[in-house]
Amino acid sequence: MLSECGSASDLAGQIEEVTAQVQAGLIDVNSRKRLLAASQRLTVALESPLMTCRRVAFLYLASMNYIEETGIGQWKSTTACESLANAGFAAGVKFNYDVTAPVFLKLPAWLTANNGAGSEKRLETPFQFSVGDPDASFFPWLSKNEASLANFHIWMNTRHAGETHWLDVYPLDKYIRLDEADNLVETLLVDVGGGNGHEARLVKERYPHLPGRIIFQDLSEIIQKCSSMHGVDGMIHDFFSPQPVRGARIYRLHHILHDWPDEPCRQILGHLRNAMVGHSILLIGDIVLPDTNAHSNSMQSDLTMMALFLARERSKSQWVSLLKGAGLCVIDIHTVQEASGESIITAVVDTTIFKEMEVGAVKCDSA
Repeated sequence: MLSECGSASDLAGQIEEVTAQVQAGLIDVNSRKRLLAASQRLTVALESPLMTCRRVAFLYLASMNYIEETGIGQWKSTTACESLANAGFAAGVKFNYDVTAPVFLKLPAWLTANNGAGSEKRLETPFQFSVGDPDASFFPWLSKNEASLANFHIWMNTRHAGETHWLDVYPLDKYIRLDEADNLVETLLVDVGGGNGHEARLVKERYPHLPGRIIFQDLSEIIQKCSSMHGVDGMIHDFFSPQPVRGARIYRLHHILHDWPDEPCRQILGHLRNAMVGHSILLIGDIVLPDTNAHSNSMQSDLTMMALFLARERSKSQWVSLLKGAGLCVIDIHTVQEASGESIITAVVDTTIFKEMEVGAVKCDSA
């Protein structure tokens, strides 16, 4: 205790003397180790939680311009700070720190193990390499991690909030003629991998006059939790299985294909191709990369697709090639978000009807 070894001032003086001896190299190795351990314990004991918080949080955040230091011990928030205080952005930080960041940290080792480049035919993805399980699949793995799954959904909803909606800019009416043939179409829309049916319901609300059923499809664990509304029904379906709804006016895939390499994409597209008829169109909502000067947001997404799924974001030429290989013709690419490259790709099995309607391209190669 201080009463036995002198005042705090005397103790401070002794510490300064010992420090001088250490700097002069007069302390042996064992004593040096003991002093180091003791000094670390002393530092922790002397610092109050407020001082630690000041070092770890405020001073560092101020240096990074996340907050502004207005005086000694005084700070105020910035726009960046207020964004991070948003629950949705906070969930995004947590999700990326807990899930994506560990995969990216292992990515150099994965690239080294694969001689600098990974083949899409490999079974092991960077994600599987990171978690140490060659059989792990991202979304099933995520579904077992409740906290990360919750953060993922919150972040996705926040990330896309306020963005231009595809129904606000895509000329859906241009591809649908309300003539006698259209009135005979039993199914207007099949939203493949449509989750809880949110987008399908929006189409029904936006175009209540259009004839035909609207269907959203997904796996059983998702559909069983969803409710139907008049004219909009859920259906259990795995998009790697043959499409049970044939001859629909519109088939839709939104943010599905960028999760998969080319070969699985061809399987998904092949099942849709077999279900489509002359008047059918396929709408693919995904990023279309420019050939040069891609935006950082879209390239970040591209690297994330590689890390998690060994998949990719695709350029216009890559989309045209992928769809042509599945027997589909791209007749239009409509940009929804300029910065991200988010687009709606329109593909058909037969251009004849669409030539008569004077929409889109007249040749697959010209898309």
